[in-house]
Amino acid sequence: MSVTLDGNTNTLKLVRDGTAPFADVNVNFLMLVPALGPVTLKATIAGGNVNISFPTQSGYTYQIESKINLTDPTWNNVGSAVTGDGTVKTVPDLISNAGRYYRARIQ
Repeated sequence: MSVTLDGNTNTLKLVRDGTAPFADVNVNFLMLVPALGPVTLKATIAGGNVNISFPTQSGYTYQIESKINLTDPTWNNVGSAVTGDGTVKTVPDLISNAGRYYRARIQ
């Protein structure tokens, strides 16, 4: 479900659907959090590393992940998770003979 609040009202109304599988849903807690837009990764080469740089926002944690083939079933962590603070962060990855795809997982 997506809800857009335009600032003209302070009321968010949830309507309960009495049909299965929603009949026994009980909303006791609701948290609205701002959605992040897409994060653009920038790759540069320095020495023996590919450096992945990206902008961060306070309150979020970023994990750079990679895989050799997009058809691979899992993504592998590159370095440790990075805590956002409103600055551009860089995560190094050793250059290998195989190309890699990168993405940022944001939590």
